[in-house]
Amino acid sequence: MLPKNWNDITLEQYVAVYKTLDEQPTTPEAQLDLLIKRTCLLTNKEPDWVEDNCTMQDLEKMVEFLKQPLPTKLITRFSFNGNYYRVGLDPTKYDAGRYMSVMNQLKDNRIENLHKVIFQICRQVDWKGKTVEVDLS
Repeated sequence: MLPKNWNDITLEQYVAVYKTLDEQPTTPEAQLDLLIKRTCLLTNKEPDWVEDNCTMQDLEKMVEFLKQPLPTKLITRFSFNGNYYRVGLDPTKYDAGRYMSVMNQLKDNRIENLHKVIFQICRQVDWKGKTVEVDLS
């Protein structure tokens, strides 16, 4: 139910929680409300469900979880739904259209467009590591 590390969090959940990190409540009630809000975002549950089913120990675990630093190891190869992908980290090897697309996504709003940036810099590869041309239709 509750995430144990950052690998259990989706990109959508991370973006939602990231937006709340600058909030600084001053009263204990406001701090509890913010913690419940973040727990709802990380578990995809309603606030009523979180209040009814989570104990104070669970909420304390969420506080500790949110204090954990994000992973810093960069993953350059991964599989998703049975397909293999490679992250292109060297922008000098991008063609002009791909480079401009990535730069435009980074220019507007980095956090909101994070999923678009990942789509732009990742390429599907076969088991040998050769790029697969994807049928866009």
